[in-house]
Amino acid sequence: MISKYRKILEQQKGQKQSLEKQLRKQKKKLRVVTRELKSSEEALLFIQTVAKKTQDQLEYDLSNLVTIGMASVLPDPYELKLNFSLRRNRVETDVKFTRRGMEIDPMSGSAGGAVHIGGLAMRASIHFITRPRRRDVLLLDEPLSALKGNDMPKRGSELIKEISNLKNDKGQKIGPQIIMVSHSKELIESADKVFSVEAINGISEVKEGI
Repeated sequence: MISKYRKILEQQKGQKQSLEKQLRKQKKKLRVVTRELKSSEEALLFIQTVAKKTQDQLEYDLSNLVTIGMASVLPDPYELKLNFSLRRNRVETDVKFTRRGMEIDPMSGSAGGAVHIGGLAMRASIHFITRPRRRDVLLLDEPLSALKGNDMPKRGSELIKEISNLKNDKGQKIGPQIIMVSHSKELIESADKVFSVEAINGISEVKEGI
């Protein structure tokens, strides 16, 4: 009987040693995973901090540039406001216009001219922010079609001209080359080069000049 219990005891000792060895391995793995988790949390916090600063700077830059652009054309301009929200695990941006403390949805609560000028100013601003050292092409389709009034089309035309001719602090031209389709007299008169398109017998013919 004693030998039988001794054998059982030795087996249990062996099992205990095996379990203790596995426990040490799991504790080691836990320490590694805990360190990796801490590093991941620190990295995530760093990314979130940088992303927040980037969003704040982007909101400041875009809001200022677009607001200045609208103020140069519209007699009672809106200010641009950007709201960043996390939806479906991705950051989305809500664009709002504000005027005298009131927040307005650009697509439903503002005049079309403000939307056109705001959109034009935003496209130009994004170009200058993302490509500050090189020229690019900006394509526009009737950018001033919603502008009404005695001098608003002219002021809109001047804004487009200023965008194209913008230079950096070294005097290098960084404004985009602008190619647009338009019937606006003001845009046609201020353009560097004009091409006319006329449909003759169902065929579009292009000629330089008006």
